[in-house]
Parts: sequence; structure tokens; C-alpha cells
Amino acid sequence: TSDGRSKIIGYVLEMQPVGTEEWTKVHTTSTIKSLSYTVDELTENKEYVFRVSAVNAVGVSDPSASTAPTAARERQEPPEVEVDATMKRTLTVRAGNPIRFYVGIKGRPPPTCTWEKE
Repeated sequence: TSDGRSKIIGYVLEMQPVGTEEWTKVHTTSTIKSLSYTVDELTENKEYVFRVSAVNAVGVSDPSASTAPTAARERQEPPEVEVDATMKRTLTVRAGNPIRFYVGIKGRPPPTCTWEKE
């Protein structure tokens, strides 16, 4: 077949759970415009294969060879601590007066935090 020398205008991304026969388009739009895409709604620890087709004014290409099986896993992000700017300087507090620390902690999965007084 000929592509009519037409520029690629998007892609169709399909997935298939390992051990099944059916391919499913993973996006709700007619095509994906970018070269990367995040697939939602996967089942953790289940394996999937993916394939992609190019789309131009002539139509949709044959799909690529499928990827190697890939298991869906929770994305890991190391813990990060965000300390309020006022906490980065020396603080003096009179004995018996309260002090509050505002510290943002994020990570994936959400980290477990403990505080100890020495």
C-alpha cells in the first residue's frame, strides 16, 4: 500500500492482556498526537502487550509488532520532604511555649512518617 507521502497525524495505541486474543484501543480520542501516553485502569501485576499504528490522511497503518509482556506496577517515587522556609533558619523558643512544624512529605506509595523527640 502507499502512504500517499502524507504526514503522520497521530497514532492508535492498543493493548492486549497476556493470554487473551482481543486487542483494545487504550485512548478515547480517535488518535494520540504525542509520542508518549499513560495508560490508566490497568490491573496491578497483570501482564499486557502493546502495539501502535500510525495514522495519516490515507488511513491507518498495519500495527507494529507487539511489545514484550509488561506487568502493571504502582509507579514508585522516592519520598520528598518540603520544609517551610521559616524552618530553615534558627528558631528560639522559650521553655514551655509551643512550636509547630509544617512539613510536606510526598512519595509514591505515600510514605509512612514517624516523629521522635530526643
